[in-house]
Amino acid sequence: MVVITDGEDDNIDPTVFNKAKSIFRSVKVLLIGGENSIIEENVDTIKIQELTSESYPTQLRGFSLKAVNW
Repeated sequence: MVVITDGEDDNIDPTVFNKAKSIFRSVKVLLIGGENSIIEENVDTIKIQELTSESYPTQLRGFSLKAVNW
């Protein structure tokens, strides 16, 4: 399972990640333009600070390579 988020929700229950991990083979988060310590502490996370039309192809390619090594 891959979750794509900006991480702005401050009310994330960390037990949700444990439940997801028990159901799915792996759980990954692509965190775009934000930060969230609960997400980063509880699940494998790739952070992208900025995603523009110019950076999108490079970032997406980088994400694909990182996802393989996750």
